[in-house]
Amino acid sequence: IGLRPVMELVPPGTLERTQFKARRVIDKRRLFE
Repeated sequence: IGLRPVMELVPPGTLERTQFKARRVIDKRRLFE
């Protein structure tokens, strides 16, 4: 049919980068507490 999984549309590393940013934000919160 030619349909591909939606996950393939996401560039490699995009999800990892987003999680890394979220982790950094959480770390900053800890520093300010």
